[in-house]
Amino acid sequence: MDFRPQTSTIPSSTEVLCSRTVTVGSSRISLLLANVRSLENKMDDLRARITTQREVRECCALIFTETWLTENTPDTAVQLHAHSLHQGDRTAAALGKTRGGGVCIYINNRWCTDVQIVEKHCSADIELLMVKCRPFYLPREFSAVYLLSVYIPRVRIT
Repeated sequence: MDFRPQTSTIPSSTEVLCSRTVTVGSSRISLLLANVRSLENKMDDLRARITTQREVRECCALIFTETWLTENTPDTAVQLHAHSLHQGDRTAAALGKTRGGGVCIYINNRWCTDVQIVEKHCSADIELLMVKCRPFYLPREFSAVYLLSVYIPRVRIT
């Protein structure tokens, strides 16, 4: 696999951790990873960037941490056109916290529509979401692509 950095102009209010294109055989998979610190209030900006910036629009997957989404957040509030949403919301019952955390992965429907959630976990130590994608084209030696979004909450020392 070949990891090649890609530049991206994601809003300054969002910390971009990584934007990469991975080459698997002759297939290229572009990923965007960002720590958004509240996804819901950045949806208008994200939708605008998908509309106007080809490098964001053509990403195979958008992977976000610290989405701050809960089970009470309606899916329609964070849905993107031509993307399927898979989210791992922070559960207050598991952590005793109501704000922060959460992970999600948007899969571009032009790249893949066969997506399954493999693992979802939320605890005080780690929040993760793993999805299995079977894209429209993948070299014969690969049966699927697994994407993982992980958030490790900061430990406060008192």
